[in-house]
Amino acid sequence: LLDQHQFHYLAFAKHISNAISAHQTWLRNLKNMIKQLRKEAGFRQEDMAKVLGVSRQTIIAIENDKYNPTLELAMKIAKLLNCHVEDIFFLED
Repeated sequence: LLDQHQFHYLAFAKHISNAISAHQTWLRNLKNMIKQLRKEAGFRQEDMAKVLGVSRQTIIAIENDKYNPTLELAMKIAKLLNCHVEDIFFLED
């Protein structure tokens, strides 16, 4: 049998596990329109990466939904593409 402390610890651990799982699902559903907007603005991946101070591989990973940028990078991307962050990034149901 569990004592009160063990019970509360296990309940808390389950809560944290559920929150992490929900967050990971949300991140998998985050999509973007960077490739399309980048091309419309006339940027190559290399150009965009240089201006933003990241690698070309980072731009590729973001465009392919393999990497979610930091808020700072997302805001820099939006500024470079002359649009709002929410015009670039969106949640897919």
